[in-house]
Amino acid sequence: MSTSDELHTTGRTSVTETTEPGAATTEGPAAAAVLGAGVGALALGLATTVSEASTTVSGWFDLYSRVGPLSGKTIFAVAVWLIVRRRRTALHRGWSVLADPGPPLVGVAQVQVAAEHPAGAGDHTDPQHQAEHHPAHPDSGHHPDHLLGFTVPHAAVAAPSMHNTQPWRFKMHGNLIEVFVDTSRALPAEDPDGRNMRIAAGAAVFNLRVAAAHLGLHTWYDLTPDPDVPDLAARVVVETSAGADTELWSLYREIPRRHTNRGPAAAAEISVPARTALLRAAVTEGAELTWLDDRHAEAVLDLVREADLRGVGEWSKTAERRHWIGGTRVDDGIPSMALGPRSANYPGPVRDMAAVPWDRQRPAARFEEHPVLLALCTETDTPADQITAGMALERVLLTGTRHGLAASFLNQPLEYDDLRARVQRETGKPGYAHMLIRLVHARNQPPTPRRTIADVLGDT
Repeated sequence: MSTSDELHTTGRTSVTETTEPGAATTEGPAAAAVLGAGVGALALGLATTVSEASTTVSGWFDLYSRVGPLSGKTIFAVAVWLIVRRRRTALHRGWSVLADPGPPLVGVAQVQVAAEHPAGAGDHTDPQHQAEHHPAHPDSGHHPDHLLGFTVPHAAVAAPSMHNTQPWRFKMHGNLIEVFVDTSRALPAEDPDGRNMRIAAGAAVFNLRVAAAHLGLHTWYDLTPDPDVPDLAARVVVETSAGADTELWSLYREIPRRHTNRGPAAAAEISVPARTALLRAAVTEGAELTWLDDRHAEAVLDLVREADLRGVGEWSKTAERRHWIGGTRVDDGIPSMALGPRSANYPGPVRDMAAVPWDRQRPAARFEEHPVLLALCTETDTPADQITAGMALERVLLTGTRHGLAASFLNQPLEYDDLRARVQRETGKPGYAHMLIRLVHARNQPPTPRRTIADVLGDT
């Protein structure tokens, strides 16, 4: 048997095993009967105690004078036993839980949701509902296939992407998940080499890994595994494990809480533990996060201004943004309500995404003069490095969300090779910059729309 087949076989768990803990044990029915008898005996004991304490109650039980109150108490106990005995299934389940509670499982309600609300059909399949109402334990290992089939892709599509194009597709083959870059959603003017698409695919891969850990599963992956299939970003194998990655598991609840914050904020003072956690998050995924001091941040803002000036006459980029930004959005793109105010100070620490006249006339606000800026970089710049940068980006963003932080992006200089090199020089380190991140303390922000799972699974 191949490794993949073996993982597929060991990774399957039936619905019966999840919804009826202990149902397969031979001791269950007999134990349920014993438990029912115990309930009857308890009823008899309670009746005896109450009748001894109250002559009125004792009179109620005195149904046959030659026997006395014992006659009524016996009939009462037998009646209770018969009523409870009819609830055999409940007793069986209760005995199983008492005998072997085991680790917390993916809840019965979540299994019902999977059957009644297929992927993309309602709010109960979104990651926030699952994280808050049906948290799995990292060591549970209970993962019916249909849970894997909607929990994982729902988390993956919540990843960030340039202009919220969501340029990914997924194919699921048992315990093997293939992640593709969807070139039909490319941005040829602003992202001609597809680097930002691969970063987005990497972020989706990371969310996929987090969702698997939430189900108590372990993942391993191979980036750009087939040179003959350049759109194949990663293959991810999901397998059972004695203990899933608890750090990944803990980030699952942050997926639905992470939103880009393009609004004004006071100067953010980031705590030392939060800084350490963010730096560690990037390194864990094979990238490096550089904190820019005020002098280097000001230099980067100058590069933002230069990039904006270059883009004024690039009508192809403006047309591209009009396609993806503004108005009311249902499945993808950035709606007008998520743009935030215009910056009254220029260059502002937030990119003005407006592409149509009415969005350019939205209210202005003053932003922080000394923003907290970070550069996310890798040592080299291969397609695999770009996917790695995406995984590191999402780990940084989810870690920041856990520490009460939100991010927006100033990537305009990175769209020009010469300005991108100058951004890298501002970090004082060799390598290639992939993202310029502005951090603020989180506020409630409207979520951007997401494609349905049907849109991202399979070939279309």
